[in-house]
Amino acid sequence: MAEHSWLDEHIELYALGALEIDEFERVEREIAAEPVAERQRYRREISRTHDALASLSAEYATPPPPQIRQLVLADLPPAAESAPDVDRPQHGPDSVLPANVVDLTARRRRLSIAVGAVAAALILIIGGVLVGRVTAPDDTGPVARDGVSQQMSQVLAAPDMQLQQAAVGDDASVTVVASREEDLAVVMADGLPAVPAGQTYQMWLIGDGHDPVSVGLMQGSPGRQAIAINDVAGSDKVGVTVEPEGGSPQPTTSPVVAVEF
Repeated sequence: MAEHSWLDEHIELYALGALEIDEFERVEREIAAEPVAERQRYRREISRTHDALASLSAEYATPPPPQIRQLVLADLPPAAESAPDVDRPQHGPDSVLPANVVDLTARRRRLSIAVGAVAAALILIIGGVLVGRVTAPDDTGPVARDGVSQQMSQVLAAPDMQLQQAAVGDDASVTVVASREEDLAVVMADGLPAVPAGQTYQMWLIGDGHDPVSVGLMQGSPGRQAIAINDVAGSDKVGVTVEPEGGSPQPTTSPVVAVEF
């Protein structure tokens, strides 16, 4: 029987076509290995994601900011952007391409994966799929615990939208999507490693002109969490520290990551 935790985590990205080919094939194999009832459940989940995507496409049908294309292309090898968009000649599996023919298959796959990953992440956030349980140490901070999807849509529509990402260890990341004009940011954590009992992750707005400002807590989780932050003026980083459960008035440890924006 398939490992449900992995399959459950990747099923929405599978439905959106935003997985690497080996992950895509693993999802197919694991669904096929499930009992009939489980296969039907996963097929319903895929259909639900497709329906949600269609609904979101109609509701948020606005031209994407040019920064999205720039961010995607910045992560690609130069050849992937500059290669001419021509169809590959049809050859047998064992044939050798002529010396003057460039095989674009791998480049197109990288481009497809990169575009799909960015688009899927943004779509899932807007749709509320990535919005995890986020709590704040107090109710007076700049955290917007409700309406993350609305604020993400607002940030994405801003002409000065920027997206910055930093790794946490080998498998986790923290991404900040921010707009100075809108004075908003959305922080996304993906796969934060577990912390010892009695501790939690705490996020901070950091700037030269003020002490760190707490903007909320997140749990160590293999899944994805998102939180919207108002009032980012005067700050240029989002830092993440490990703090005692319930949070601290000020950081008590060095940041495990700090994302500039």
